Amino acid sequence: MSKTSKTTSKTTTTTSAQDLQTAIIAAFQVRIDNAENENQRDYLTKEKRFFEDKNAEITIEKSMQYIDFARFANQIKITEKKNRDYLAQYVINKIRRFAYAIANNAKSFIDGYSNSILHNLNELQNMTMKSRLVSLSKSAVYLETEKIQEIKRKINVSLNTADTQASSSKQAFIFLNITNGQKGKRDDDIEFKDNDTANFVKAWFAQ
Repeated sequence: MSKTSKTTSKTTTTTSAQDLQTAIIAAFQVRIDNAENENQRDYLTKEKRFFEDKNAEITIEKSMQYIDFARFANQIKITEKKNRDYLAQYVINKIRRFAYAIANNAKSFIDGYSNSILHNLNELQNMTMKSRLVSLSKSAVYLETEKIQEIKRKINVSLNTADTQASSSKQAFIFLNITNGQKGKRDDDIEFKDNDTANFVKAWFAQ
């Protein structure tokens, strides 16, 4: 299969990083104006400030080869949770941190939950939901009837936190077009897709 025939997640190159930055800031304002409560408004305002910074345009420019920022802007401003393209605030944060990590060529800027999952996924090529939980919490243990996978990198948070974070990381991966999976199907196995972004991430985590 030729490179041009593969599914990609690249932003259209005719849209400048500055235009994308402007669109993202405007999208955040729509979301902030429709926030459900003060905590959500404050969280989204902090995310918006990152994109208002002068370095945000550089971050976008350096990572737009792998991240569709036009789609990011369009989905940020969706306020209806039932909409299949709705992005929860923690998913937005993880996507933003992923962009910053790519721009700085530093995996450490990816949130720790996603980092742990991607490290293990790169080793295993496929991860069950239980394995994602095991990578995030010592309280998660395999049952005798479950597929046991060797998890090499672990962090340790409560099981409830691990469940929430595994879910939001999966949604971020789906948006970024890194892994397969469907929104709302919590217990899906995940594996890397075959596209430029996923192949970049696999090579990055193999270093």
